[in-house]
Order: sequence, then C-alpha cells, then structure tokens
Amino acid sequence: MKPSQARIAVIGLGYVGLPLAVEFGKHYDTVGFDISAQRVAELRAGTDRTGEVDDLGVSPRLSYSSDLDDIRSCNVYIVAVPTPIDDNHKPDLTPLISASRTVGQVISAGDVAIYESTVYPGATEDDCIPVIESVSGLRFNQDFFAGYSPERINPGDKARPITKIIKVTSGSTPEIADFVDGLYASIIPAGTFKASSIRVAEAAKVIENTQRDVNIALINELSMVFSRLGIDTSDVIEAASTKWNFMRLKPGLVGGHCIGVDPYYLLHRSEKAGHIPDIIRMSREINDGMPREVSRRLVRAMIDKDLPVRVGGHKASRIISFSDADISFQQQLGIYGQVKGFAPVAVRSNNSYSLTKNTHLAYVGRIDFHAKDCGRLIDIAGELKKKNHPPILIFTTDGENSPGLKKFTELSVSRGVVDQFDFIYNCEDKDKIYSEIKILIMPSKKESFGNAVLEAFSYGVPVLAASYAPGPAELIGSGNCGLLLDDMSGPSVMAALNRLTDQDYLQMSSRAFDHHKNFSIEAHLDFLEGVARDVIRDFDGENRLPVLPNLKLIEAMKKS
Repeated sequence: MKPSQARIAVIGLGYVGLPLAVEFGKHYDTVGFDISAQRVAELRAGTDRTGEVDDLGVSPRLSYSSDLDDIRSCNVYIVAVPTPIDDNHKPDLTPLISASRTVGQVISAGDVAIYESTVYPGATEDDCIPVIESVSGLRFNQDFFAGYSPERINPGDKARPITKIIKVTSGSTPEIADFVDGLYASIIPAGTFKASSIRVAEAAKVIENTQRDVNIALINELSMVFSRLGIDTSDVIEAASTKWNFMRLKPGLVGGHCIGVDPYYLLHRSEKAGHIPDIIRMSREINDGMPREVSRRLVRAMIDKDLPVRVGGHKASRIISFSDADISFQQQLGIYGQVKGFAPVAVRSNNSYSLTKNTHLAYVGRIDFHAKDCGRLIDIAGELKKKNHPPILIFTTDGENSPGLKKFTELSVSRGVVDQFDFIYNCEDKDKIYSEIKILIMPSKKESFGNAVLEAFSYGVPVLAASYAPGPAELIGSGNCGLLLDDMSGPSVMAALNRLTDQDYLQMSSRAFDHHKNFSIEAHLDFLEGVARDVIRDFDGENRLPVLPNLKLIEAMKKS
C-alpha cells in the first residue's frame, strides 16, 4: 500500500488525536473515531473543548463518528488514547487494550495499525498486537502490520503545533517503516525521523519526559539544599547560567499528563527486566514531594516575617467536627481546610445504597443562581415532571426566608414545577436523607472542592456534575464515581440519566463508596503530621510556634 491509498481512522479524539485527525483530513479520507458520542457531537458542531484546534472546518475530508461500522472501510488505524497510571503508580493500559480490541473488530488483511500513545518499550508488540490478533483472527506481519509514531503534542502551545514538531516514526517491517514514515511526512512540514524499530521509537518517547523529570528533580533538590543554607536558588541559577553548557531550569511543581506519568512506565519495564533505576525512581519521589516542600517554605517564610496566617477557604467542619486544638493547629500552619486540596470525611463502614430505597434526585448546598447555578435545577425539574419522576430533594442550609430560596420558589411556581421539589432545612438525620437519594445533582459553575460530593460518596451516592466545575469534576473523574456533563441543561441531564442502567448506578455507587475512603481523617492526620515534623525540624527547637503539643495531639488522635 502507498501512502496515497490510505483511508485513515484516528481512534481517540483528545488533545493528541484531534489535531492529528485534522491534519490528515486535509489530505486523506479520514474518520475521527471516539467512544464518546457527546464528544463526536461537539466536534460535528465545530466545537473543540480542549482548545487545541481553533478551526475544525479546515479539513474537508474529515468526518467524526462513534459507530464502528464507519471505520470498517479504513486501512490505516491510528490509536491515540491516554496511557495513565493507577493508584500504585503502575501503568494502566486499559484504554490502550480497549482501543486495540476496537481495531481488532474492524481491521482487514493488508491493513496497518499505528500507535501514538506513550508506553514502555515493547508494549506495542507485546501487549497491543496480541489483542488485535486474538480479536481479528489475523496474523501479525503476515495479514496485518503495525507502526509506532509517538505523540509529541505540547498541549496549549500555539507556537509549536503538531506540524512544527519533527515526528519519530517506525514500522514492524522495513517496508511498513517506509510507509509509516511517508504517511507522516506528507502532513508534517517539520519532517520525520525513521527509527530503527518500534521498540526504539517507544524508548525514545518515554525518555523525553523522563529526562526532563530527572533534570527538574535535580534542580528541586538543589533548591531544598539552598533553602536550608539560606541561599536564594534563583540567584544561584542566574549565576550558573552564565556558562554556555549549563541547563537553565527552575524549581517547582511537576504535574500534567506526561512528565509526572511517563517515567513510571519506564520504571515498570526496567524493574520487570531486573534493574531498579535509582535515579529515575528518586527523581519521581523528589518531584512528587514538592507540594509539601512548597507548603513548608511558605509557612516558614510567613512565620519569619510575623505575618498573620489566615484560615483557608474550605469548610472542613461541614463534613466532620474537629477538636478546637486541631483546628487551631491547622490555622497556625495556614492549611486549615486546604490540606492536600481536600477536607477530610468521616469514613463509613458500610455502603447502604439500594435502588429499592434510593429513588430521588437531590441537591445539597445553598441556593445560589450564579456560582451554584441553581436555576438548572428548575430546568431539570421540568423534564422530570414529564416522566412523573419523584420530586428533587433540596437539602439546604439556607433559611426558608433567604433571598435565594425566595427567588427559587418564585421561578418554580412560574414554571409550574414547584411541586417537583421537597425542601429539607436541617441535617439531623443524614442517614435517612441519603438513604433516599439515587444520584446527587451538582449544577455548580464554580466549586473549589465539593464537600457535598464527598459526603454523598460516603453514603455510596453517585454524583452528576458539570465538567467545568473543578472540584466536583476532579473528585468524580479521579474515581469514576458519577457523571460529568459539559451541558447541564434539563434535556441534557435527562438524556444522561436515561442512558444509565441499574447496573451503572450500582457500579458508580460502589466506586463512590470506595473512593471516599481516600479522604479520611487518617489521611488528613498523616499529612498534618508530616507538615508538623517539617516545621519542627526547620525551627530547630525554637519555641515560636506551638507545634510540639499539637503533634502529640495528632499522634493521639491517630491512635484513637
């Protein structure tokens, strides 16, 4: 097959797959495939929520689909799906294996499967190709072939789009390597580099971010040393940078989809091969520990300057009652309600969620038409009324005469849905309330954390929230404990709920209940203890901050 004969399917339309599909769609018949029908609908409407592509209309030969039948006629399948890590920092190939099964269902003799996802050396041929063989019944390098061309997208970087970054390519045979290289060269003006094998190309990609992680870790560790020596790290870097071969990096936090993830893939494969890569491992530990290091320095600097340390924003006491001493200690450290970005939740031992008892939709929070976007609840109620659905429970701390509640009631009456709400004004029997909730609705536009979400999780209640509300989105997405919607209008919410089966509800409930344990008082106290010990070490016995009594309190609380 020649590149000019390619009919391309790009599987996965995230920040990697979409720009690639757009470029191929300028020159080849291309189908952008994604399992999310909502994502496909958005792209067909000309909207890219990732912001990577400004104009989706520049590719006349590109179409979008979530239907497998629409990619059966393709002969080149490019997989561009995420490769995350699990809670134990081990590679999670679930999206990649799932995409490989998809390819196996549609691939034909003579076709080529190309992978772009970042993996450890050997993953394409050892983990992905066997899945395609098993599903399709075809034989690798006899009936079908493979290539690997690692993504090099720099998300959000408009100065260096995909067309301006040299593309590494590879193939499972010399002929396929030439084909893959020619295919990419036709859309990448910056050029291509043909690696000697798929494994070489995989290794080249994974060390790009590993090298950066190691270099940043060195600077971060040096900054820890200089901090304790009373030396300004920025001044040191400025002076050292006067030599031409000094690599100018600055200390800081390391996150994102790549640098904080990819080294774990190489660690995993290296350990499996019998070698423990100490530098890579320690670099990850250093960079993962930087949030606490930054917190320690901030606390120390504020105390040194006798600055008042104010209480943070999250209302931790809404979830669990702290002793006055514990709250005082958090306030002194300036981390009250901000520890690890979460407020601790009282861990419950049993998940009592049951579809025979949990029947209501519910909202928990104050009635607000701006940040909380409570007007959406009235829209949703209108859709529920058409289905003769039980009323929405409104569990609010607002008084019955509050302005927000008054406006909410007036609008509900004018829309004819006031009978679709049951209001609860106190929380004396939370067990009874949550035993009636089937799913919690959080329409908030702005929610910095989402204590109500965690509280629902502790009862096994899944949550439906807006994908653009950072706090709930992070909690729900990290544990797959509910639904995240880009559109919180009544029809959109009802459509999402109608797609859920009883099994879906039960699975989300189980995941939500398990996830709430990650935000326990024990986790909270572990972090507090660590920060306390850091501050004690910093002050070398100076009694300017009453930390020691509070550390003993923490230790006692952990034992109780």
